[in-house]
Amino acid sequence: MAAVVSFMRAKSGGADVSAVWTVRKMEVLTVPSTSTITAESDEVAVILNTEATGILVASGSTPDAQATTATAATTAGHGIPAGLTSPAILMNQGGKISVKAIP
Repeated sequence: MAAVVSFMRAKSGGADVSAVWTVRKMEVLTVPSTSTITAESDEVAVILNTEATGILVASGSTPDAQATTATAATTAGHGIPAGLTSPAILMNQGGKISVKAIP
């Protein structure tokens, strides 16, 4: 199975509401792996978990979805239940997404 990562730009829709403006890139990742696409400035990432079980995700320059503590290179991992999407993840320029199985 896989996880689908979309890198997109958010745009204010007025009244302090943000919405997806455009999806710049989409990548299908096998679990476990790290995206080859990197984020541009002011982008967010949204991940769809198509696995039959939950997965862990993290972002950063060298992300590790199984990290329990954030570092300069990775956020700590957080879970996405089977069949659901992540919240929008704020990305740094050049950041990637890591997806791994829950140990």
